[in-house]
Amino acid sequence: MSRYDIDKDLFENIEIPNYIKRELYKDCKRGKRAADLRFRYAGPLTALIVMAAVGLTGFGVKAGYDSWVNRMKSMPETEKTELFEEIKSDESVTMDGAWSRPLTNVETLKIADLERKYYDSALFPEGEVQRLEKLSDWDGKSLCFIEEDQLLHLPEAEMTEEQMLQFIDYNAKKEYLIENNADEIWTEEDDEWVDEDYEEVPSPYVDVDSATEEDIIKVATPHLTKFLGWEPGSEWVPHVEAFMPSNSDPEFKDHDMYSIIWEKDGVNTANGTDYIVCLGMHDLHFIASAIRGREHWATLKSYTDKEAMDKAEKDKAKIYKVLKDMYGLPAKPDSERMDLVDDYGSKDDIRQMRFVFDYGNLEVDVEWDLGGERLDSIEIFPEGY
Repeated sequence: MSRYDIDKDLFENIEIPNYIKRELYKDCKRGKRAADLRFRYAGPLTALIVMAAVGLTGFGVKAGYDSWVNRMKSMPETEKTELFEEIKSDESVTMDGAWSRPLTNVETLKIADLERKYYDSALFPEGEVQRLEKLSDWDGKSLCFIEEDQLLHLPEAEMTEEQMLQFIDYNAKKEYLIENNADEIWTEEDDEWVDEDYEEVPSPYVDVDSATEEDIIKVATPHLTKFLGWEPGSEWVPHVEAFMPSNSDPEFKDHDMYSIIWEKDGVNTANGTDYIVCLGMHDLHFIASAIRGREHWATLKSYTDKEAMDKAEKDKAKIYKVLKDMYGLPAKPDSERMDLVDDYGSKDDIRQMRFVFDYGNLEVDVEWDLGGERLDSIEIFPEGY
């Protein structure tokens, strides 16, 4: 399944409280960068890791933040109404499913850089996304929302910088409206698949005081340094998000965790690269590390399906050695399985391979960068957890 494609049927097979299913579904529907630590059918833990990894959009105290907030608040009512209608009629689950084509690698890299300037330095577009009723009226060159098919149509050629800024601004406005009007957007139809006995319970997201945050970051940093093979510089700003499902159900205490996320210049963007470490909340044991974001994926080498399978077979010995040297695992797993990671928009565009290794009572889930021959993510947890 795609990193960004989540459907309601999937949630019905997961044994976690319905309020968590609802929050997870809503976050994924809002286009969050959830699934580098990928949401799978593996059970509660992976779902909860994803919940912890999702987080909320936050920018910290940045120079351009007030300008951005003012821009969002000053949207004309007609524009808000149009965007609300788009959001409510969007059946694609995620924001990128509502575009006429995927971003190219070049566009992804440029947009990731422009996003940081958009939020941090108030680099806004001069114009706006056009709106047309019929696809037949579109010139194929502009950035345009077409009411007929409810898609944001990207130019057939690569977008200009101005169009990229319009694209960023358009999606930022939708995200802002979703974050600040969630109850309006979460419809009665969405509630149909939630059990009738659903009731409001304490949120699993809890605050982390600054002193505790510093201590958690100190514990997490060596895990990230080991995973990356280098220590992030001062431009990578960490923050901690706490996810505590035991806040409402003590049965889930083992799934309470901290996510420590490093973002470039402290700016959280939809396409930019970030790094994450997940730690158990009560004893700070290691759970997971990953490199995340479309900006990162756009830099990876692409293989056909067959090339990827052949390369993965050849790389197994290297992966065993990495897991032994970095995480002290046995020289070879007891059992293994592997899958193509085909989340890049087209067939025969494989950049990562997913492996699940069993070591005694441990399950180790990794994504392997085929071109770079390195880990892009790792999760370690008791088998069947």
